[in-house]
Amino acid sequence: MATTWISASKDVFQDARSNGKALVFYFEDKSKDAKWTADVDLGDLQKKALVSCVIVSAPKEGEAPVAPKASIVPQSRLANTSLWAAYDNPEAGTFIVCDEYGNEFARTTEKKLEKTVSSLRKTIKAARAQLAEFVDQAQSHVDASDDAAAVKQLLEGFKLKLTHWEEATKAAKLYNSIMTRARELLASALEDDAKLKQLQATYAGTDVSAEIESAIKALAAKAGSK
Repeated sequence: MATTWISASKDVFQDARSNGKALVFYFEDKSKDAKWTADVDLGDLQKKALVSCVIVSAPKEGEAPVAPKASIVPQSRLANTSLWAAYDNPEAGTFIVCDEYGNEFARTTEKKLEKTVSSLRKTIKAARAQLAEFVDQAQSHVDASDDAAAVKQLLEGFKLKLTHWEEATKAAKLYNSIMTRARELLASALEDDAKLKQLQATYAGTDVSAEIESAIKALAAKAGSK
């Protein structure tokens, strides 16, 4: 049966979350006929209420999608005002397969998507297990007072770009607690170049690394003015 496509909206996203539906986005290619997506092979899954197929209209001429604010911790893509920007400006005509929270698991320009969507729960389960392992390892390092190793594990986990799932929430909470500690250590080391450089190495690649770099430069400028 033919696949029907609907426009993106908060109600569509809420329905997906409430009912555990996959989301398949089609990033409109204006060079294609409006009926071009009708034969995407998701009609049967749609009938079973397992997937919502969403067309993302092409940006208007001269309209540049606003990129989301950069963040170390993955943020909800569905909350972005521009889905084009949220999904890194995909090529027109691209299909992106996501879970109910908008986490991406596949992208393609091919219209055979039923197999990918049907196996999505298995794919999600594997990704969550992988993130859980990163979080467990990070917590073990925190318990051993090794923030550097903990940060390394979390940064690897964030590359999965998962949001909303329990494992993602735990990862973000642990990361934020480490950042709180890092800023406390930074505040007590502003006059100690050796400690600042140690903190720089420990928290490299995190939100606080730029703050540490600024403190190092400020201390060097202060010393040079004497």
